[in-house]
Amino acid sequence: LIHAVRYGLDADTMATPQAAIEYARRVAQRGIDVTALVRAYRLGQSMFPDQCFTIVRSRSLPDVLALDLIHDIVAMVSSYIDMASERVVNEYNWEQERWREHQGHVRAARIAEILAHGASAGAEAELDYPLAETHLAVILWVPHDDPNDTPFAALAELTAAAETLAEEAQVRGRFLLTPVDRATVWLWLPLRTPSAFDAVAVARRAGAIHEGVAIAVGEPGAGIDGFRASHRQAAVAREIAVLRRPTARRITAFAEPGLSTVALLRHNLDDTRSWVAEHLR
Repeated sequence: LIHAVRYGLDADTMATPQAAIEYARRVAQRGIDVTALVRAYRLGQSMFPDQCFTIVRSRSLPDVLALDLIHDIVAMVSSYIDMASERVVNEYNWEQERWREHQGHVRAARIAEILAHGASAGAEAELDYPLAETHLAVILWVPHDDPNDTPFAALAELTAAAETLAEEAQVRGRFLLTPVDRATVWLWLPLRTPSAFDAVAVARRAGAIHEGVAIAVGEPGAGIDGFRASHRQAAVAREIAVLRRPTARRITAFAEPGLSTVALLRHNLDDTRSWVAEHLR
């Protein structure tokens, strides 16, 4: 900025320092709100001119020259801060999306490992999820994904439905959510009172709020084994749900009478469809 003021440079043509870009990335990676980043630039916009004014006063310049100099400093700083803050906010947003995608890949890989082989050391800390609790696994999806929607529209709706489920379930701590594709997510809820928990009622209340979302629910299970078993049950419930006619209800629970029988038949699709049509209307 000092060189810009001295040589009358155009702030719009000045490059944002690499250190500022890197700082914006670090702030995004640590989950710090972007307002803190913008505030830092606004504080700089206030502090730098104050230092310049002190120097100008100390030089005993003619009033007109001093006013012209102060005007140039204020204009330059304001223009530069507008430009730089816009660039670092853009970098913050881009890095936030990249970091979320990276974290999502890491989370999905660790979840797949647990489902296939059980938990390994550090899994709970890496997922930030209490694996020793009693879990309810849920699969949520948008049955009629609109191809004209933005790539993340369905995921935003599914995330909102997952948050509603967690609120309705009054979970113990953080829930675990991982996208499977643009229209499907897997969810685990750590239950506070498993013995008195009505998974179907909770799913129905959430489904009433998010009418475009289909929900398949497993049964509560404790620890790693419960984490895995509940998800397998939710997956079976979803398989059965997609066999139903399009007008069928959107909430499917593994605990429904007869559904476990269908689970045994599900590899024989003709027999299964017949059974579903007759018994799960």
